[in-house]
Amino acid sequence: MDRDQARKVYKTVRRLFPYFHRDADDDTIILWLDLLEKGDYEKTKRKLIDYSTESSYDPKIADILVKEYKPINTEVTDVAAMEKAVREEMADPERRERRQEKLKQFEDKLKELRRNGR
Repeated sequence: MDRDQARKVYKTVRRLFPYFHRDADDDTIILWLDLLEKGDYEKTKRKLIDYSTESSYDPKIADILVKEYKPINTEVTDVAAMEKAVREEMADPERRERRQEKLKQFEDKLKELRRNGR
């Protein structure tokens, strides 16, 4: 959202919650506006209205701000390098043995936790 939209949201918060930032200094207000600019105007406004009907407590920024969803890139970009690393590990008997040993320790620990009811 832009600065004017952030101001509108902030003013709406002040109207809905009369004691919200009653004694706030300019730096606090600027911080709120900066944070609100990171969000989506329509969705944040809607979430603020919903929050105001469900809570009598002054909102925190996390209670009302809705940011654009940015999916995490889970693509494997260098499959060839990963395959090479696996081939190297499988070709080295010492590394393979260490890996098998760690796997066995993990399995033993998991069995122990299950026995203890955790």
